[in-house]
Amino acid sequence: MEMKDFKPTAEMFNAAQTLLEAMAFKETIRPIVEGYEQKILDEMRPLDRYEGELITDLRYTYMMPDDIFKIYDRRCRKARDKAGLHVENDGFCPLLVADTFVVDATRTLVEIMEPTFKVSHHALLCSGLDKFHEYVDLMLKMLVSHPKSTIAA
Repeated sequence: MEMKDFKPTAEMFNAAQTLLEAMAFKETIRPIVEGYEQKILDEMRPLDRYEGELITDLRYTYMMPDDIFKIYDRRCRKARDKAGLHVENDGFCPLLVADTFVVDATRTLVEIMEPTFKVSHHALLCSGLDKFHEYVDLMLKMLVSHPKSTIAA
């Protein structure tokens, strides 16, 4: 198919819009969530359960001893509530929920585009995350730059 022959559907535009909104939401709440998580981590100054070293990076909070993590988690939930971030389940992290929205919306966009471009979600993942993200980025750019007046019926 020549690109000049490409006629995006309303479903394609809607999937792209949903993905862009999910991405924007995630990036909007990221500094809020990471801000209170880091503040609590800095205040608690927990040591990791394996080496006894100070945990200063949010990526390593899973290394806290269980009893310390329970305190950390409880404080994060209170900070989440104070920030006005609502989740369906009290045990959920709003940033992880937002990340799940992005993953789901990305998959939907790829699946909607598959009949046109003959590239499956599975094939993209198997090609590596760099290629996967590059493909999604290209699809978004193509759809966003396409005049909406040319939507296929």
